[in-house]
Amino acid sequence: MLELKQDESKLEGTQGKILESQPLSADSPYRDQVNIFQIKYLSDGLKIKGYLLLPADIPEGKPKQLPAIIYNRPGIGDSHKINKETLAYLSILPAHNYVVAATQYRGNDGSDGTESYLDKDINDVLHILTLVRSLAYVDSDRTGMLGFSRGAAVTYQLLKQQVDIKAACVMGCATDFLDAYYQLPHYRPFLEAVFHGTPETAREEYTKRSPLYWPEKINVPLLIIQGTDDHHVPIHQVHQLADKLKVLNKVHDLVIYPEGDHTLDKVREDKDNRILEWFKKYL
Repeated sequence: MLELKQDESKLEGTQGKILESQPLSADSPYRDQVNIFQIKYLSDGLKIKGYLLLPADIPEGKPKQLPAIIYNRPGIGDSHKINKETLAYLSILPAHNYVVAATQYRGNDGSDGTESYLDKDINDVLHILTLVRSLAYVDSDRTGMLGFSRGAAVTYQLLKQQVDIKAACVMGCATDFLDAYYQLPHYRPFLEAVFHGTPETAREEYTKRSPLYWPEKINVPLLIIQGTDDHHVPIHQVHQLADKLKVLNKVHDLVIYPEGDHTLDKVREDKDNRILEWFKKYL
């Protein structure tokens, strides 16, 4: 199996340095086309668990310059952590010649540190991006980002920071947490906890994490995928963001699935094809 060799001159100090790796398998239709590794890497001095998925046909000593996609996972804590089912799903990407990297975020699944929501967890993604760019077979100028739910919110934050990627796709994510607070009563205790107050007492904490308030900072081609029956996301929010991106002449596409729920499992094939086409076009 291919060895995970890094060019440490491409790292920022020790950020993104791979400390441990072990091969895994996942039961997917693409299992013979993909090599999967569980890793631990450094982020702000913390040992963070993550994963690398690679096309199986990369010849040792003769690396290809492949595009890479960072996958940002959903869920809080160990809820919806990356597991074998996630890895089986993600295998479609290396089967189409992408290198894929994904983090569990700090404080999760044996990673050092404590859980951090749209705060220090952003660094864990930045540093796994550095990691993947240090691999010899990755073209560092052809990297993208794919985020679902919490992972989409993380992706938006990185777009706000002008992270150097070429394209992004987000799914199942609120674009205005202020509005979500009032529209989704079941969401309020969570938002109050992670943003340290209500919209009245902590307005900036809500707006700085809501892309509807800073669409001008989104400067890469963005694919937004959303279902109309997602109980975490008021559908008008994604339309509002898409409208603002259109006015600003930002490259984007909005795909709405009528009666689609949060996971969009019923339209998985169509959704995945759209994601593949997006990255094929821009990476």
